Amino acid sequence: MKKTNENGRRDFVQQWTQDCIKKMQGDGSAGRTKEGEPLTQSVGNFKRAKVIEGDSLYIVFVSESGVHLVGRMKVRSITERAEWDGDHPDNQLWHGPLVAEGQEGTPMVFWRPITAPILRCMVRADLINDDGTLTGDGRTQPFQGIHRLSAESARQLDELIEEYEREEQ
Repeated sequence: MKKTNENGRRDFVQQWTQDCIKKMQGDGSAGRTKEGEPLTQSVGNFKRAKVIEGDSLYIVFVSESGVHLVGRMKVRSITERAEWDGDHPDNQLWHGPLVAEGQEGTPMVFWRPITAPILRCMVRADLINDDGTLTGDGRTQPFQGIHRLSAESARQLDELIEEYEREEQ
């Protein structure tokens, strides 16, 4: 399975928890939600996953109705959380050891479902039901943490983003 795309870019997927999504959605009032804004940052253990500047990071979250693609960004920098918080005292980010700041972020969409065929390219096929939900009792979280994507999986996610962008126009 090829792990870099034709440009030599490395691609990763990170799962945001429901708490992360709630922080980004805000309270629903005008100007409080981040939906529609470019994806420009995430929090996690990027060193353990070996994410570096120039890599692409795809953000997903899991709900009862399936797995959803929030967006994609190119990692511009990775900063220790304490240092980042010092420079951004009013930030609304969740807890975590490192902050990845991005560029070229796609608009965040919180309920963009990833289809079962795409999911089955990303993780073991037996973990995905035909409707795109996860199998089992919910304890198995194939997307928990940060994981490397194959070039094919990244290509499919890019096509899904492009499809949604065309529908929005």
